[in-house]
Amino acid sequence: MAKYIMTQLPDLNGAGKHITYPKMQIAERIGLQELAHKISMASSFTEGDVVGLVALLCDEIASKVAEGYSVKVDGLGTFTAKLALRKGIDREEEGGTKRNATSIELGGINFRADKVLVRTANAHCNLTRAQSPKRQTPIGDEQERLGRALAYLHKYPTMNIRTYASITGLERTAAGRELRAFKQKGLVGSIGRGTHLLYTLP
Repeated sequence: MAKYIMTQLPDLNGAGKHITYPKMQIAERIGLQELAHKISMASSFTEGDVVGLVALLCDEIASKVAEGYSVKVDGLGTFTAKLALRKGIDREEEGGTKRNATSIELGGINFRADKVLVRTANAHCNLTRAQSPKRQTPIGDEQERLGRALAYLHKYPTMNIRTYASITGLERTAAGRELRAFKQKGLVGSIGRGTHLLYTLP
């Protein structure tokens, strides 16, 4: 039986209300070998057959996505390429150096689940609320949390999302969202990007 927890979003609009939403609690990660074993027990395919077919499917999807195709596997989902600038290459700016193909790489693959897959998963889903430890309530309002962030940054040169979450009581996702909102308002600065993003004094 799957379990869920309720996660709280910060009050970004200052309305005095916090919105909660359900989030699946991941029990553990299941790999291809375990899936292949289950499939082999319910069919005439061997585990090796399943692993081999999946490997071939992955190679073919990767090849077609790299050629610019959108690949749809009925019952599974649609795969499309996600482009990114190569490491060390700055973004193209108006009036600046134009970026050519050597500056760009396939940085990821987007996946959108097929509605059939979602419906099938939902039909199998039987939820119960997890008996999780008492959830930490976010500290104060947005202004008070901003004050804590600035106080930290006056003591240390940078701050990551994990640290902000720990000093404010926010979930990591909510902490990242609130820091991005502060950045857009010019209340904090930032350096780096992606997993190396750090926040600084403005």
